[in-house]
Amino acid sequence: MASRGKTETSKLKQNLEEQLDRLMQQLQDLEECREELDADEYEETKKETLEQLSEFNDSLKKIMS
Repeated sequence: MASRGKTETSKLKQNLEEQLDRLMQQLQDLEECREELDADEYEETKKETLEQLSEFNDSLKKIMS
């Protein structure tokens, strides 16, 4: 039973790391494509991504407590 908990914890950790990687990649892609976007589109997309990062951080804090 303990090994099942370790497996689930490992999978959760992997999923969280992948989600963080996706969000960071999204920010990087956004910066690389900045010139291709109009200012409003860039700002809105960046704002949404930063909100997602904030929500991710809040979820991570809940999990850690």
